[in-house]
Amino acid sequence: MKTSAAAFAMLLVLACFCLAVTSPLGVGDAPCCTAHTSKKIPAHVVKSFFHTSGTCRLPSIVFILKNRKQACANPLDPWVIAIKDRLEQI
Repeated sequence: MKTSAAAFAMLLVLACFCLAVTSPLGVGDAPCCTAHTSKKIPAHVVKSFFHTSGTCRLPSIVFILKNRKQACANPLDPWVIAIKDRLEQI
Protein backbone atom coordinates (compact mmCIF):
# COMPACT_ATOMS: atom_id res chain seq x y z
CA MET A 1 0.00 0.00 0.00
CA LYS A 2 2.81 2.43 0.89
CA THR A 3 4.61 1.65 -2.36
CA SER A 4 1.58 2.48 -4.50
CA ALA A 5 1.01 5.74 -2.60
CA ALA A 6 4.63 6.74 -3.17
CA ALA A 7 4.40 5.80 -6.85
CA PHE A 8 1.19 7.81 -7.20
CA ALA A 9 2.81 10.83 -5.55
CA MET A 10 5.82 10.58 -7.86
CA LEU A 11 3.54 10.29 -10.90
CA LEU A 12 1.62 13.37 -9.77
CA VAL A 13 4.83 15.39 -9.38
CA LEU A 14 6.02 14.33 -12.84
CA ALA A 15 2.67 15.25 -14.38
CA CYS A 16 2.82 18.74 -12.83
CA PHE A 17 6.38 19.20 -14.06
CA CYS A 18 5.42 18.17 -17.60
CA LEU A 19 2.53 20.64 -17.64
CA ALA A 20 4.80 23.47 -16.50
CA VAL A 21 7.39 22.69 -19.15
CA THR A 22 4.90 22.51 -22.04
CA SER A 23 3.03 25.73 -21.18
CA PRO A 24 3.44 28.38 -23.88
CA LEU A 25 5.66 31.29 -22.92
CA GLY A 26 3.93 34.53 -22.12
CA VAL A 27 0.47 33.17 -21.41
CA GLY A 28 -0.87 35.06 -18.45
CA ASP A 29 1.72 37.83 -18.81
CA ALA A 30 -0.32 40.08 -21.09
CA PRO A 31 -3.12 42.04 -19.42
CA CYS A 32 -6.73 41.55 -20.47
CA CYS A 33 -9.52 44.10 -20.16
CA THR A 34 -12.83 43.32 -18.49
CA ALA A 35 -14.61 46.41 -19.85
CA HIS A 36 -14.08 49.34 -22.19
CA THR A 37 -14.09 52.97 -21.11
CA SER A 38 -17.35 54.76 -21.79
CA LYS A 39 -15.61 58.15 -22.03
CA LYS A 40 -13.63 59.43 -24.98
CA ILE A 41 -10.03 59.94 -23.97
CA PRO A 42 -8.49 63.19 -25.25
CA ALA A 43 -5.74 62.39 -27.75
CA HIS A 44 -3.27 64.79 -26.10
CA VAL A 45 -3.17 62.70 -22.89
CA VAL A 46 -2.37 59.42 -24.69
CA LYS A 47 1.31 58.49 -24.72
CA SER A 48 1.17 55.08 -26.43
CA PHE A 49 -1.01 52.01 -26.89
CA PHE A 50 -0.97 48.25 -27.34
CA HIS A 51 -3.44 45.55 -28.32
CA THR A 52 -4.46 42.96 -25.76
CA SER A 53 -3.56 39.34 -26.40
CA GLY A 54 -5.64 37.15 -28.67
CA THR A 55 -6.32 34.95 -25.65
CA CYS A 56 -8.34 37.70 -23.95
CA ARG A 57 -12.13 37.40 -24.04
CA LEU A 58 -12.61 41.10 -24.81
CA PRO A 59 -10.49 42.42 -27.68
CA SER A 60 -9.18 45.81 -26.61
CA ILE A 61 -6.69 48.55 -27.16
CA VAL A 62 -4.95 49.67 -23.99
CA PHE A 63 -3.97 53.32 -24.01
CA ILE A 64 -1.03 54.33 -21.82
CA LEU A 65 -1.77 57.84 -20.58
CA LYS A 66 0.76 60.53 -19.72
CA ASN A 67 -0.05 60.11 -16.02
CA ARG A 68 1.04 56.43 -16.41
CA LYS A 69 -2.49 55.09 -16.04
CA GLN A 70 -3.93 52.60 -18.49
CA ALA A 71 -7.35 52.73 -20.12
CA CYS A 72 -9.07 49.95 -22.06
CA ALA A 73 -10.90 51.00 -25.20
CA ASN A 74 -12.98 49.34 -27.90
CA PRO A 75 -10.75 48.91 -30.98
CA LEU A 76 -13.79 49.44 -33.25
CA ASP A 77 -14.77 52.87 -31.87
CA PRO A 78 -13.97 55.66 -34.37
CA TRP A 79 -12.27 57.85 -31.74
CA VAL A 80 -10.01 54.93 -30.74
CA ILE A 81 -9.05 54.31 -34.37
CA ALA A 82 -8.28 58.02 -34.83
CA ILE A 83 -5.95 58.13 -31.81
CA LYS A 84 -4.29 54.88 -32.83
CA ASP A 85 -3.71 56.15 -36.39
CA ARG A 86 -2.30 59.42 -35.05
CA LEU A 87 0.15 57.62 -32.77
CA GLU A 88 1.26 55.26 -35.55
CA GLN A 89 2.21 58.27 -37.72
CA ILE A 90 4.56 59.67 -35.08
